[in-house]
Amino acid sequence: MFGNYVDVYDILQAVEDKATVRIYCESRLAKIALSEAGKKLVADLDKELEQDELTETWKAKWTELEALIGSKDRIKRVARDIIGHFEQRQEVFEGKAIIVAMSRRIECCQIITKSNAG
Repeated sequence: MFGNYVDVYDILQAVEDKATVRIYCESRLAKIALSEAGKKLVADLDKELEQDELTETWKAKWTELEALIGSKDRIKRVARDIIGHFEQRQEVFEGKAIIVAMSRRIECCQIITKSNAG
């Protein structure tokens, strides 16, 4: 948009410069049990995402999918998994964690805080 990059300072260079520590990424699968309606919603959304232009119904379908993914029971299971995994990793070596969620509406951090407190 504004032309070529003047310089690129990536994470590997930052690690070499000791500006940051090495980052390790561990992907975790958070399974979800879908009803037939949920499976149809995912299939419909997949078809729509294959198109060059998204229709207005995409937003509504995304909101429905977000409700399935962000259900309180599922988030509690995911939060327990994250906490357990993180505590096990802390026994091996100290570190920090970052959680990437589907959207801002999925309040994983609040549930982890509540799960950890109680």
